[in-house]
Amino acid sequence: MPKRRKQIRNLILAVLVLLLLGGGYLLAVRWEPKTDNGEGTPTAAANVITLFQAQSDEVRAVSIQNPNQTYTLYQDDDGNLSIPELSDIPFQQMSLKSAFSGFLTVTAERKITDDLSRAAEFGLDRGDTSFTVQKKDGTKVRFLVGDNLPGESSCYMMQEGGDGIYALSSYKADTLLQSTNSFRSKNLFSVSTDSITAFSVARGGETLLKARLAAEGEKPLNAYQCVWVAETPCAGEGASEDRIGTLLKNFASVAVSDFADDHPGDLSRYGLGNDAYILTIETAADTYTLRIGAACENGVYFQCGSEPFVYIGDSAYLDAFSGFDPMQYIQKFVRIAPIDEVSSVEIQKDGRTMTLTIGDGDEEENEDKYQINGKTTKADNFKKIYQQVIGILFVNSAAHSEAADPFMTVTYHFKDGTADTSRYFAYDERYYLAERSDGKCFTVLKSTLNDLFSTLDAAN
Repeated sequence: MPKRRKQIRNLILAVLVLLLLGGGYLLAVRWEPKTDNGEGTPTAAANVITLFQAQSDEVRAVSIQNPNQTYTLYQDDDGNLSIPELSDIPFQQMSLKSAFSGFLTVTAERKITDDLSRAAEFGLDRGDTSFTVQKKDGTKVRFLVGDNLPGESSCYMMQEGGDGIYALSSYKADTLLQSTNSFRSKNLFSVSTDSITAFSVARGGETLLKARLAAEGEKPLNAYQCVWVAETPCAGEGASEDRIGTLLKNFASVAVSDFADDHPGDLSRYGLGNDAYILTIETAADTYTLRIGAACENGVYFQCGSEPFVYIGDSAYLDAFSGFDPMQYIQKFVRIAPIDEVSSVEIQKDGRTMTLTIGDGDEEENEDKYQINGKTTKADNFKKIYQQVIGILFVNSAAHSEAADPFMTVTYHFKDGTADTSRYFAYDERYYLAERSDGKCFTVLKSTLNDLFSTLDAAN
């Protein structure tokens, strides 16, 4: 008996498995997915009501009217699209073609009523929102769009001369009646900061900062490991790679967040008059120019290239010039010289002379490598003084000193037999004046030299 019960149980289980497999097979064979109507909600294709349909090559133009704008999507014989009312504005062909194709088939979700006399009840009498499809044979079909259905996202719609009032999804209405600005590119340009070869910043008709990459083998004046050469201010000086990189990375990718004015009259209302910052970026292939104007609620007004259009962009474009000081982009060494190129440095101040001598070879091989006034000194003590001497930074360019004699001179004697002297003069209450051997003069904070004087006094 137990054996028979086991056989019956196994038979029942086998039947159940067969039933499950059969049901799964029927579901897989007979199930059909619902089609997506392109309006954000899946709907069976049979429920869509087609009111108009045409091939692209049959349609010449689509005229669009909404409360904010009236324009025409015009297709020429070659299939190129344009907006004749805005012929001076560049539009993206792909965007125009996508919008144009949206009018080739007009469908409704459902029919509301056959009674066309109720058009005013649904906001269809205003005539402020409509689109008209004009075929190449001259025939035209016009559709009016009215209010939203109560509690729904759909809109009322009717065809002029049609047979009823229908429900058009708001998604479809928004797509069909979008603003022309949606057909424009918002990405103006992108540039790798590594590809930039030169740039400049101007304001009020004056170039505030201009720099370029150093040519192969070129050494900027008095700069340390510098790849940028300043042209304005302080022509020929080394420019700070870090500061330049920080400035330019704000403009590696310039994009539009909104379109403010396509035909501006008075640019000063956007801060784009003489007060605008003008940034010019050069690469081997292109030159880009930006005019940065005033801040606005959603960012900053700006223009790009020679186009008159006023855009709204990221506030970072304006923040990049906050407290802009072109001298902060200059390395500003009065005279810097690599220690391995120098044989001695002679400092004369107030009738006293200090000579820093640098011998040949490594410190391990030459115990007398570093000397101060002929006396061997520790490398750390020597380099502290040397770094203070070469680390004298200027503040700004200045006119030649009217003082008769300098109170200090610093002369570098190089291993190639040449020498170079910088002279220091009294200037005003806050600054000394440094004059290079080439005649260029710069202001130096008194506090900078006073620290050096204290070091020199302690070493004597």
